[in-house]
Amino acid sequence: MNGRAIPKTRVFVEICLDDGTAFSANMFVQNQSRLSDVLNDDRKFLPMQTIDGKLLAIAKTAIKYVTLPVGCGSGGESARHCRAPTHAVLSQAGSVGLPDEKV
Repeated sequence: MNGRAIPKTRVFVEICLDDGTAFSANMFVQNQSRLSDVLNDDRKFLPMQTIDGKLLAIAKTAIKYVTLPVGCGSGGESARHCRAPTHAVLSQAGSVGLPDEKV
């Protein structure tokens, strides 16, 4: 591991973009951080990895909402094996929140 690397956890999410495109991917969240911290940080792009291993950099401004399947771990489990999803919604001001966030 690179000495400057920050340990991160993969969090399985479903993303919907403004253009209607939807996909599942792993977001990378720093240990001891929450998903909303990542969505609200200063970066303009978020690195993600799709289920098939493709690495993406998604512009935050293109995200309509993020679904965090409740009860899913960080290993890329399929959403069909999870309980009801929780939604994070990007507000007009650009901040994102998750109700009852536990990540």
